[in-house]
Amino acid sequence: MEIVTAIVSKVGEYLVEPTRNQARYIFRFNTIVEDLTKAERNLKSKQRDVEEEIKAAERNDEKIKATVQDWLSDSGKIMEEVETLKGKIEVNKTCLNGWCPNWGSRHQLGRKATKTSIQLKEIIDRGQFERVGCRALLSGEPSAPKDPAHLSGEPSAPKDPAPLSGEPSAPKDPAPLSGEPSSPKDFEFCRSTKAAFDGIMEALKNDGTHIVILYGMGGVGKTTLAREVRKTVKEKGIFKEVVMAIVSQTPNFRSIQGQLADFLDLKLTEETEEGRAQRLSSRLSKSNNSLVILDDVWEEFNFEEKIGVPLSKGCKMLLTTRNKKIYAHREYQSLIPLNVLEKHEGVALLKRQAGIDDDCDNLNTLATRIANECDGLPLAIVTTGRHLSGEKNIEMWEFVCEKLKKSKLEDLCHVNSEQRGVYASLKLSYDYLKTDEIKFCFLMCSLFPEDFEIPLEDLVRIGVGLDLYKDVSSIEEARRALRSMVETLKDLGLLLDAYGKEFVRMHDIVRDVCLWITSKGENIFMSKIGIDLTQLTREKGWKQYTAISLLENKLKALSVRLVCPKLKLLLLGGENQRSQLKVSDECFEEMKALEVVSLRYADLSLKSLQFLTNLKTLELCYCNLRDICSLAKLKKLEILSFRGSRFDELPIELSELKELRMLDLRECYQLKKISSDLRGCYRLKRIHSNLIRSLSQLEELYMEDIFEEWEAEEKSIETGNARLSEVNYLPCLAVLYLKINSKCLPKDFAFSELSRYEICVNRSSYGYSESSKALRIANIDATLLTALFKALYHSVEHLNLEQVTGCQNILPSIDQKGLKKLNTLEVIRCKDLKCMMDVSQVGEENPKLHPSLANLYLEGLPELQCIWKGPMSIHIVNFQSLTDVNVG
Repeated sequence: MEIVTAIVSKVGEYLVEPTRNQARYIFRFNTIVEDLTKAERNLKSKQRDVEEEIKAAERNDEKIKATVQDWLSDSGKIMEEVETLKGKIEVNKTCLNGWCPNWGSRHQLGRKATKTSIQLKEIIDRGQFERVGCRALLSGEPSAPKDPAHLSGEPSAPKDPAPLSGEPSAPKDPAPLSGEPSSPKDFEFCRSTKAAFDGIMEALKNDGTHIVILYGMGGVGKTTLAREVRKTVKEKGIFKEVVMAIVSQTPNFRSIQGQLADFLDLKLTEETEEGRAQRLSSRLSKSNNSLVILDDVWEEFNFEEKIGVPLSKGCKMLLTTRNKKIYAHREYQSLIPLNVLEKHEGVALLKRQAGIDDDCDNLNTLATRIANECDGLPLAIVTTGRHLSGEKNIEMWEFVCEKLKKSKLEDLCHVNSEQRGVYASLKLSYDYLKTDEIKFCFLMCSLFPEDFEIPLEDLVRIGVGLDLYKDVSSIEEARRALRSMVETLKDLGLLLDAYGKEFVRMHDIVRDVCLWITSKGENIFMSKIGIDLTQLTREKGWKQYTAISLLENKLKALSVRLVCPKLKLLLLGGENQRSQLKVSDECFEEMKALEVVSLRYADLSLKSLQFLTNLKTLELCYCNLRDICSLAKLKKLEILSFRGSRFDELPIELSELKELRMLDLRECYQLKKISSDLRGCYRLKRIHSNLIRSLSQLEELYMEDIFEEWEAEEKSIETGNARLSEVNYLPCLAVLYLKINSKCLPKDFAFSELSRYEICVNRSSYGYSESSKALRIANIDATLLTALFKALYHSVEHLNLEQVTGCQNILPSIDQKGLKKLNTLEVIRCKDLKCMMDVSQVGEENPKLHPSLANLYLEGLPELQCIWKGPMSIHIVNFQSLTDVNVG
């Protein structure tokens, strides 16, 4: 009987279960429709994400994978089916206002909706692409080449020459290009510029014109007008893409390619210039409506072969040059002159820059005379006008007029007659800079290549070594002093804005004037940059130089002992990391006055530097180094950078550097050993235990991924590695850049208060500005997060949290005081987060939370229920600064 009962019961289950499933299509119809709507919404989001990835891949000259194209087709088809199904559902719902639906139809629709929801979820799962595209093969390219450096274990060379401090020469992320220098805010058309502008615009719209050449003498305003053209065609949508690059007198084609690629959001992974040119050509050809602007072209070259610009109806070019004969023989070209200002235009510009109006009758005549001395060149007029800004004393105007006239007749007799006006005005502005420090800062910028994006950090470090910044007590104060000098020089028109706020540029004519100024007098500079110099010889004429720059040349070896007894500043480097400059042990013996040395792409023993006992700043970027302990003899050393360099360890002997204020060890992580059987691989294996804490004057420390794990406490001091806890024994430490794995964090460690920092735990650096205070944290528990950074939350400006576990709210769990300085908050894939701010747990002593928050980014937070919880009061939650919210 029991057996029969069991059989009947089982049969009943088989009969009831299908009936229950069929019934749910009717009685849980609304829930089924909600599930369908949610799945549809998720697929739409996924479609948008994939489409954005496809656009990015196409910009990067990638071919979209067939599986991705099939997925888009399938997702589009099922979305059409969903729309049809939703229409039928709506009809069923509205039958007699929903009181008497067609039950048979509802059953079918519920069943169809359930099946469709499953299909939608399956398609979403299929859409998890690691990459949506692959790089299209170039002409004659059999397959993607393997980097031979990786095969040998050598780290890849940086793609473009790095500045002295190792900072990128220009931002590589195209996003900041919205803040690039454009035409001046006070840009106004005059007759000459309007005629040139109209001529350019007409030529660009002409299908029969492929290349437009804007020519005129130096300082006449060609670059400014070219930027105005770029701004106009972008605003009017005349071209799909508008890109711009500076060529200069000694073109670096790799750098030019990089500038164009940044505008196009194109990643150039090819090793050779030829391969990169083909990639750019392929990308620009697909656009079919592009304008390429090349500024400051001096000599002819093949656009497509050298940089990758395919001249055609679909890809036009605007050149600026001083030489009207360049490309004059080319077909489909239009030649546009930019003339100097007419007399009345020059006078008006001068008065505008000087801030005087027509009521100043006593100055009008002098303004005319001064404008005439500037030869109608806008650069000269603007510089002189800014020098006279706010000056109403007629004697000063008379003095300036006579000074310009005398300088043109006497000092500039060997200068090209066309350039004497601009030289005289720039020399005048230089002569009347208020301090010797700002004068030297100005001249120092000429030691960098023409049209170079000069990192302000390079100027800071050089200036500290030369004791340029008087009455400052820290490097941070020196940094502020440098910024003040740079702003003054920009206000006077002697320096220009660059693509990023951490960089500055110098007009090529201004640089020429600097080099002319430093060709004689107290500070005599030698600048041989980018001239394909292959060797140096022992020359007596070098004894006079106080600063030498030999950057961007093709030097292979430095074996001679150069006699430079007055030399205080030396900038020197090899061609790249694969072709390093071999430096002999004797070459610096006769340079004992040196205070600043910057070497990059060099191979040397640091024994060669032991004679430089006056050295204060030493930059060793991307070098092969030996005998590090020899640096202990450089007792005056204040700034030491090993960025990207290869050596085994930082020995305890460096604890003798009692004056050291900055230590930079970034990018040494690129040098890790790949495997035990690969030779020629280097990594910084060890920082001697207690070395860091012994550097008691250290103000700034920059480190990233140097160790896999900090040494266990039981390791002996003799054989052990440094610990992160040593940074808390540095009484002067104010700036910390740290990229580290959470496994390397000592137990119970907490950061001390800092004035500036970027600390990345289990994350890569974002590249915030030099003045920012940023925390980027991933894959740790919230309890550790709270303890680690307790001393920094009151000052943090950028906070990025990703995959933090156990964190149910940001406030008050992480910080109870409201993160008062926070500007940007990013919270990504924190699965336990339920509420951003639980205001009910915040005391009345914190009246305003998040008063500075401007950017809020939330992504992948499945448990998030609310932004804030508790009473909503302007006195508690303050989002007055919030401008950008992104939720995904």
